[in-house]
This record gives sequence, C-alpha cells and structure tokens, in this order.
Amino acid sequence: MSDLFVQRSNYSLSLSNHKIIVKNGQGQIVKEISIHLVENLLIFGQVQVTTQLLRVLAKKNVNVYYFTGEGRRIFIQAMRERMLEIHQYVEVDKKRYTFFYMADLQIKGLIRAFESLKPELYVTGYTGE
Repeated sequence: MSDLFVQRSNYSLSLSNHKIIVKNGQGQIVKEISIHLVENLLIFGQVQVTTQLLRVLAKKNVNVYYFTGEGRRIFIQAMRERMLEIHQYVEVDKKRYTFFYMADLQIKGLIRAFESLKPELYVTGYTGE
C-alpha cells in the first residue's frame, strides 16, 4: 500500500473497474492505479474528485487529505478557528466547563480502575465511599 499524490489543479480523479483514473485538463488519461494499492490520497490544489470515487475510498478506509496549492493543510486553518471558538465558549461559561472537565476526569478514572481490576480505586466523589 502506498500514497497517491495529485499535485496538478487541472487534474480530475474518477473510478473505473476498481481503478483510480487520473485525467488531465483535456480529459486524457494520465494514470490508472488499482484502488487496492492506495492507502492515502493527498490532493494539492483544486483537483476534481467524483462522488463515486470518494464513496469507494471511504468504504476501503483510504484517507483523503486536502492541501492548498502551496501545500498548507486546509484543515489546520479550520482547526485553529474551531479551537478559538471553543476557547471563547470556555471563557464565557467557565463553571459549566469545569463541571464537564471534572466529570470527564472521573469517568476516565473509573475506566482505568475497571481496566486494572482494582476495586479500591472505584471510590468517587459521588459515592463518598
């Protein structure tokens, strides 16, 4: 299994007979790759991908990564924006965040105790035992 890099914005990707078909801007086939050989698909720029190909890639657990033409990951920008949104939410409602954080820690502690099979570690703030 290997990675498939598509770095030309005028290329398009489609599916035919369990093969990924790579076509240039004029519609000429540039490459045909068996879908079974691809573990990751890395797309740079504005490459066109058919829905049928994306559906098969998802069923075969092939990772698809999108990059800008310069190679910067698009998702990094989206993740940064989401982290800022979360930070703003936490600042507005610190009490609720603290409650969920503590509940999460307790649940994780219970799971670890259960996994280690040490009953003495099952004591929580809720039971008071």
